[in-house]
Amino acid sequence: MDKEYQYSPSRIVDWQSGGGGASYLAHGMQYSREEGSLVVPLTGYYNIYCQIQFRHFPPEGATDTGSPHMSFTVYQLPRSPPAYRIMTGGGTVRTVLEGGPWAKTFYVEGVFRLQARDHLYVTVSDLDKVNPNEDVTYFGAFLVSR
Repeated sequence: MDKEYQYSPSRIVDWQSGGGGASYLAHGMQYSREEGSLVVPLTGYYNIYCQIQFRHFPPEGATDTGSPHMSFTVYQLPRSPPAYRIMTGGGTVRTVLEGGPWAKTFYVEGVFRLQARDHLYVTVSDLDKVNPNEDVTYFGAFLVSR
């Protein structure tokens, strides 16, 4: 594998858990600030969604670094590990201006059966490029059916 495609995913641990944005905490859904994860309150089917915007502002005079691949993964961690991947999003960013700034948004959503006390968390390929604004980067889940 080429070195430019090798990465160590970083876990996002600093989600905003209240006061606006699209991250969803209601009906008993909890947020573990220590682990950066949502904690499932009841066994049932949950709609899980995640949107991540990656962005890059190169230094003045920087040369084009090509077309980077950005990705993120949503994991489910049951009460008995290990965690496993349930959704992945991302793709290759095609820069419009050679060496210029860029932003690319990716979204995934799905319905999964979860058990009470399962944890959900997100890892990203390049944490430094994640836009922290709550209107473009968010993660949540809500109970659909028991």
